[in-house]
Amino acid sequence: MPGSDASAASTPASAADQPVSLVVRRDGPLVDAQVVAVASCACAGRFRIESRSGSANNSVNTSSFGRIDKPGAVLSHIRFGGSDDWSIRLTVSIDGRNDYVIARSSDRNP
Repeated sequence: MPGSDASAASTPASAADQPVSLVVRRDGPLVDAQVVAVASCACAGRFRIESRSGSANNSVNTSSFGRIDKPGAVLSHIRFGGSDDWSIRLTVSIDGRNDYVIARSSDRNP
């Protein structure tokens, strides 16, 4: 149906809706990934980072956070790599909100 919710579905969430983000950079053969606060939030939650490099190097890290007072604060920092084929997935769970996922890979790294 023209003019229906199609445009709303493609609208990105605001920083207030998703106060935690993932910043990924290549550093030679390594992937440098940071979980970063992008907005203040009087919220508590947790996140899970799943990283993969090649076909056998997989890791999972979990952490929790309380109130976010300082946008730009690094909540977690991991480095992995050794392969041109890699992926990373961040799942953020904030109390009282729907979970959200941010994924990056060697195939799609904005």
